[in-house]
Amino acid sequence: MGVCIEQRMTYMITEFIEWGSLFDHLHKKKLNIPNERLIEICEDIALGMCYLHDRNVLHCDLKSSNILIDSGWNLKLCDFGLSRRRDKSKRLFRQ
Repeated sequence: MGVCIEQRMTYMITEFIEWGSLFDHLHKKKLNIPNERLIEICEDIALGMCYLHDRNVLHCDLKSSNILIDSGWNLKLCDFGLSRRRDKSKRLFRQ
């Protein structure tokens, strides 16, 4: 929804995701998620990571607590605190 870039820090402002994280659903609520939904979740995560990698961003902290779920079961990657940018020579730079 927005971004703020200062000398050394980058801030992203995103939408509020009302259903919380994948971690919450798996470990706190202990939902029995059908296999078909699990496959969709895996595919959405892979597509999100591909989207970032295509833009030379490496997330570096992919885990269930950094995957948010909205009311339509759309997944959003979050927490880019450890992310890195890659330049064309494939060297890593801190975001």
